Amino acid sequence: MILYVHRFPETDADAARERFFGSLKTLDRMGRSGGDCERLIAFHHSVDCGFVLTGRGAEVKSIVRTHRRAERVAVAPSPWDEVLEVIRKGDYEAALRSCRRLVKEQPYHRNAYVAGAMLANFLGEHHLAESLASLGARYFPRDGALQYYLGVALLRIEHPDATTTLQRAVELAPDMVSARALLAVQYTLSRRRADALAVLALPEGVEPDDRRASSELERLGHWIRWRRHMFAGGGLLVAMSAVAAAVVGLPGLVPGIVGTGVVAGGWYAFQRQLDAVSSRLRFEEISQGLRRLHRTNPPEKLVS
Repeated sequence: MILYVHRFPETDADAARERFFGSLKTLDRMGRSGGDCERLIAFHHSVDCGFVLTGRGAEVKSIVRTHRRAERVAVAPSPWDEVLEVIRKGDYEAALRSCRRLVKEQPYHRNAYVAGAMLANFLGEHHLAESLASLGARYFPRDGALQYYLGVALLRIEHPDATTTLQRAVELAPDMVSARALLAVQYTLSRRRADALAVLALPEGVEPDDRRASSELERLGHWIRWRRHMFAGGGLLVAMSAVAAAVVGLPGLVPGIVGTGVVAGGWYAFQRQLDAVSSRLRFEEISQGLRRLHRTNPPEKLVS
């Protein structure tokens, strides 16, 4: 077998790449002619160089047979593959136990921390979720998913650092829709409507990590604006009623009664909407969390 190395100099890189691919085509044509001529086995190219592996007829046939036999050998699933399979089957308690066992055996298994915290939150074991997410965050301090699940756990146990942790999750993972929605709910409950609207708006150039769930951000933003208009309209009717009552007496109280109803109805409807958002986030967390695990892995991840 022969290994050729082709360098792509910065001064004439395009021409060098053309010669590289030209040689591949030549080797491919030669290999089709049969006999003991030189044949292409494999190639790879990077930014500044290319590699070509060739062999003679009998050598190539031996390599192909060996490769095909290797493809037929079954590969045993890893412990992490088994965890994913258990989650897909819906046995979340068993999957959580497997995650806890996995992080003890492999302290740098980022995905096991994330999945374990996600499952513990979903099952209502928020102190366990806090423990898993906190431990994982020590190994991966810039992981937005771990900060998000830690924030969820702290929120459920009414810890004062919950909002701060969710803020950090959004800073580290600005594309995470679930973190933005939950932080916006907390801002709204704290009467920080401007902050809520700001966090619901994805920064320019940032794509949501879940396009289906991103509609939740738009819907929540509409409800916050709608509540502001309802409160303003209801307050205006109450103020008008006070003036009218002073002029025409009891009939002037009618706008005030209507305005009070508008404010109360708007408040009740908005609270129901916030509860619905929180419920949907919890209900869809497993499916969203699995998509998140498959889709993104931080560059500092160390997984055996």
